[in-house]
Amino acid sequence: MEPRQLEYFTAVADDMSFTRAAQRVHVVQSALSTSIKKLEDELPFSCSTGPASRSD
Repeated sequence: MEPRQLEYFTAVADDMSFTRAAQRVHVVQSALSTSIKKLEDELPFSCSTGPASRSD
C-alpha cells in the first residue's frame, strides 16, 4: 500500500466520482482506477460497491 493510493481513494470518496477525483489529483482517470484496483487487490475487502461505482 502506498500513500498515493490512499490519497486517490480519499479523493474518490470525497468527490463520489472517479472523473472528478482524477482531475483533482491531476492524473488521468484510468491511472486513478488502476491505482484503486491495486489497493483493493492488497486488501481483504473491496473499497467500492462494485463495477458500477467505477464509472461516472
